[in-house]
Amino acid sequence: EIQATVQQSPQLALNLVKLASSPAYGAIEISSVRFAIELLGWKELEGLMVTLIVSALAHGTKDSQILDLTRFRQRALVQAYVARSLAQTHTPQLSSEVYISALFLDAGYLLLGIHHPTLLLSLKRTCERTPDLDLLEAESGVLGFTHADLSAVMGEEFRLSQMVVECLRCHHTPVDSTAELQTVVDICNVASGLADALALDVVEGLPRPGYDAFACKRLGIDPETLAKAVEALTSKAFIVADSLGTFTQAA
Repeated sequence: EIQATVQQSPQLALNLVKLASSPAYGAIEISSVRFAIELLGWKELEGLMVTLIVSALAHGTKDSQILDLTRFRQRALVQAYVARSLAQTHTPQLSSEVYISALFLDAGYLLLGIHHPTLLLSLKRTCERTPDLDLLEAESGVLGFTHADLSAVMGEEFRLSQMVVECLRCHHTPVDSTAELQTVVDICNVASGLADALALDVVEGLPRPGYDAFACKRLGIDPETLAKAVEALTSKAFIVADSLGTFTQAA
């Protein structure tokens, strides 16, 4: 089924095979979608397909002076890989949906960059004038909503699951999560916090919310040691992000 779906889009099939052949996955030459599925497994291929879709969305914005598309790809993949790794420990049955959630956490900035770049520039200037301003307060004041709210709206438009939508909406405010989804929202918060710690800023000059201390405590995570523990995953994320950048430039 996945093979048939991918092969309906020649460009998607080509990029999927290229990505599966990249150093991030062992630099093994892969000549077909079927071989990619056999080698990596359908779960990994599913994640790669969503990754390619998010990268294509990033490529759709022309306002690269405000939005750093390279950092967007890097941040999305770091968050996705780290979130999936944490989910495999805390809630393995939901690891695929957590991966998708983490990829889309900053999609709100993409929508602003594509449709309302002047609003994004106004937000950037406001934060630069007031360095101690809280990010969500700044966004609410300038935009009337937060990038997390906008990401959640996009998730609803894409008909993503309610779990994914709640992760998008609450990843900076896990206290607002429902009890049944607390763990997955906490995971997305920690993944986002790690991306902040790595200075993966989608829009330069915006404050970095970082980790929620209670989310870390509920997951039993020490932020100071997390970056070292997931160093291999972050390295893989950067390799894949570079490959995606090459594909979109060539498209």
